[in-house]
Amino acid sequence: MKRSVSYFILFLVIIIVGTVSFYLFSLTKEEGEITSWAYQLQNADPAEIVNSNFDLVVIDYSRDGTEDLKYTPQEIQLMQESGKIVIAYISIGEAENYRFYWNKSWDTDPPDWIGKENPEWEGNYPVKYWFDEWKQIIFEYLDKIIEQGFDGIYLDKIDSFEYWSDVNNGEGIVLSEEDAANKMI
Repeated sequence: MKRSVSYFILFLVIIIVGTVSFYLFSLTKEEGEITSWAYQLQNADPAEIVNSNFDLVVIDYSRDGTEDLKYTPQEIQLMQESGKIVIAYISIGEAENYRFYWNKSWDTDPPDWIGKENPEWEGNYPVKYWFDEWKQIIFEYLDKIIEQGFDGIYLDKIDSFEYWSDVNNGEGIVLSEEDAANKMI
């Protein structure tokens, strides 16, 4: 029962984000059309965002991905009050070794749900996102984003289902593509 509830909640989050995104991008000019947007994951400066011409910005929850430099609710509100829609970036298909949730012991003894390091992104590791431990981390992460007051989330690595169903991933096929995709949902 608990697993079904978790999947249902994740499914609702994805549907809500998709619906809101569709709505935002389908507004007419008179209603506040989104005509420009920015995507900056490192060292985004709230003052620069306020003074920019962007309608929507996607930023990390933190200046450098760490808990110590996370944006305050006041900084998020300042950007919003300037008319910006402020969206938080979150990777749900890869763990990142500089995030608040990373346990240093994982460097040498990773849990079963962490895969091999992504050769294209140092410090990023594909995760078996269907494991309860990872889902709990994501829910904690979402709680932080909600507390900060972001307008929504940008889900990255939702295509990780392809990794776990690819014979060439260096880890072997873990799931069929259909099973892996269903678990992502």
